[in-house]
Amino acid sequence: MAAAEFLQVEGLENKNSKQALEVAYSDVKSAFEHFLKYYHKGEPIIIVGHSQGSLLGAKLVKEFFDEREDLFQYLGAAYLPGWTFFEDDFNHRVKVCRNPEDTHCVISWRTFAQGGDVTAFLHIPPKTPEHKPICTNPLSWKSDSEHVPASQNLGGLDVMHYLTMWRYLIGHKSPKERVRPPALIPNISDAQCVEGHLMVSPPTHYGYGWGLWPFPAWTFASFPGQNLHTYDFNFFFGNVRQNVKQRMKAWYQRAKNVAGRG
Repeated sequence: MAAAEFLQVEGLENKNSKQALEVAYSDVKSAFEHFLKYYHKGEPIIIVGHSQGSLLGAKLVKEFFDEREDLFQYLGAAYLPGWTFFEDDFNHRVKVCRNPEDTHCVISWRTFAQGGDVTAFLHIPPKTPEHKPICTNPLSWKSDSEHVPASQNLGGLDVMHYLTMWRYLIGHKSPKERVRPPALIPNISDAQCVEGHLMVSPPTHYGYGWGLWPFPAWTFASFPGQNLHTYDFNFFFGNVRQNVKQRMKAWYQRAKNVAGRG
């Protein structure tokens, strides 16, 4: 769905927005059903989304894993940052992940610079003051308020500079270079869940030194209130990659134990 419609003042209560979202979800659902029919052979399934994709991913998780016992066992985990979810959004079969090796559960966070205004952009207010958004710390993979230092950040994706984008557009890079992922920069940021929001210290060594007027390039794509929505995955890419492997190892071990008991 186009952002202009998705970001209507009325949000998802807007009739056109809701209809457009249903069309988008129908594509996601159709693709997933095709995957289940032709490709799934009993392996764990990872669901990944971001922003609008996380909203659609949550709908997929509820329909296929939360409501279907036959598929629930195959849910490795669902990584759904960039959208606000609450604890009671997942309280049936699928729960909220609490630890790095939890499986059959959902992970979510929204990233803000320390001191940012969490209500300035895409804010979904809680039903009650005690009704906190889900916040999984992507440096510890726990849902607590522990501050995790930047030394635990395995690496974020490098910022693409506007001159680099121009080189891509006019073809100054080979096809192999165009699909090569950017280098990971370790220790980009710390992370701490505060009142259901992931707060980070703005990177001090990330994206500086370009052109005649050096500036922190990551701010170019930040949203109102110092909402670092664009970087929900980018800042923690190395940790996400490691954690997927960690959870899959745990999933296979549990499956092995269940088979052994059988």
